[in-house]
Amino acid sequence: MPMPQMQGPCQRSQALHQHMQNLLNMQDLQPQHVQQVVQQQIQVQRLEQMAHQLQVSGLSQSSSFRPEQSAPKRSDQQPHAALPFESRSTQPNSATVVDVLTLATVRAFFPMSVAENLSADAAARAFQRFGEVVGLDMQSCKSKGEVIVTFSEPKAAQQLLMALTPERVLDFTNEFAPPAVERTNEILESAKSSTNEQSSTSPSVEDIGVLRTNLAASTPSAGEVPVPDYATLLAPTPGRLPTPFRSPAKEVLESAHQFSPERVAQGLDLRTSIILGGLPKTCSSERFLHTMKGCQLITKLRFFYLPVDKPRGRAVGYIFMDFQQATDLLEFWTRLQELCEGIGGPKALQNLYVSYSLIQGTSMQYVANCCEP
Repeated sequence: MPMPQMQGPCQRSQALHQHMQNLLNMQDLQPQHVQQVVQQQIQVQRLEQMAHQLQVSGLSQSSSFRPEQSAPKRSDQQPHAALPFESRSTQPNSATVVDVLTLATVRAFFPMSVAENLSADAAARAFQRFGEVVGLDMQSCKSKGEVIVTFSEPKAAQQLLMALTPERVLDFTNEFAPPAVERTNEILESAKSSTNEQSSTSPSVEDIGVLRTNLAASTPSAGEVPVPDYATLLAPTPGRLPTPFRSPAKEVLESAHQFSPERVAQGLDLRTSIILGGLPKTCSSERFLHTMKGCQLITKLRFFYLPVDKPRGRAVGYIFMDFQQATDLLEFWTRLQELCEGIGGPKALQNLYVSYSLIQGTSMQYVANCCEP
């Protein structure tokens, strides 16, 4: 099938932005969580791009642990913020699946010939073209070809999905180029014609929540990544917009990124890097660090970063932190109630949650420094 005629970069950007806004309106979403940091800040702080790194794993992707919990709770429900690593068979050198775990998280499967040599740095640079990356999980990349990426905004995840048109071939040497997308219905029509599917009506994303291309992947040439053969968009609970890192305590499942004070106390988990979320957006770096100093915790830190939404002039509601030792992290957790007195009172404590970051130790600083101009 011939490649679609490409628009100019500006036109593509405007068309995509309008399309994604229309899609959000169709689903009656009112994004109130993390705002995308301005481009200048993205250039200086990659920690917001590759990390704003978790979903949470977000990441972030991380599961969350709320301070009022005495122990992790299990649930049979699949949380929108947890990352279930269920077994999935994939065939080498064939396109497989990309799906949305939440409106901000995408699971992508690449051919093993590509996945075996795909580095986290290359993947991060590629995905950040679509928006601020808060989570990048590549634990199953080399074994299954699976990469889970979480963005700070639902629009970025949808932009990535919309880039996966049937004719689209992504070149990792140039990273992901801005997608050439017109309208969702046009994409669906193109997908239908490419697979000879017959239908009396043209379903919309709102009707079925699934964008299928069902196009057999050709063998990729050097430096190219084939398009996954279909993408699934899972709508959130009506009236509720999921966030990258958190889910209600009753929905939290045990995962590799869930913070467990019991495991730390027993010496079973020695990780030191976390994301503290649910902070009041009025909490500044100065205020938080002053409170940490008052709790004799300031010397326990090796790294601290509070992203700021510059256009709004306020914090985005979470902090990246790396402690000297795991025991320092445990002490920090036990003093959260005291800490909250200085940043928002009892109400702030109810909203706080702790998640392990996908990026651990001094690597957090490296990720922030390596993208400085």
